[in-house]
Amino acid sequence: MTHAPSRWAASGPERVWQQRVSEYLPEAARHASVLDAAEHARLAAFRTTADRDRYLVAHVAVRRLLGERLGVAPSAVRLTRQPCTECGGPHGRPAVAGATGVHFSLSHAGDLVAVAVAVVPVGVDVEEVPSPQAVAQTAPTALHPGSWPNWPRSPWPPARRRSRAAGRARRRT
Repeated sequence: MTHAPSRWAASGPERVWQQRVSEYLPEAARHASVLDAAEHARLAAFRTTADRDRYLVAHVAVRRLLGERLGVAPSAVRLTRQPCTECGGPHGRPAVAGATGVHFSLSHAGDLVAVAVAVVPVGVDVEEVPSPQAVAQTAPTALHPGSWPNWPRSPWPPARRRSRAAGRARRRT
């Protein structure tokens, strides 16, 4: 069995793994065969190299980490989606098919990927920090004036923070 990536931020039943795409890409490329047909199709559909690289690193890492947790080969990990908490549709949180007590979350932005694995539902999020110049140029027209006092602590409005904390974050397509 292939060993999982080694950059864990903590040990125990709850773990968060993080890695720069640029550092883990060669390793992920060597293990791309662990992806299933749907993941390979999605990978091929990305228009930019950066998007393909982020997706490859995130999905290879999540399969290797879940394989380690479950004691199976990464390619044997079957991923599915839970029902949406809002409408019941098949586009909710990702999950491990047939596994109980194993939950995960993955996020990627810019050159960073993070994966959380836990025995309870878990969430992880990474965001690319914009340059001060980009903030100065876009914030006055993109943010509600009431958001400015909270900008250094949290770029999300209170309703979005509550939604994300409850696991109802918007899914990027």
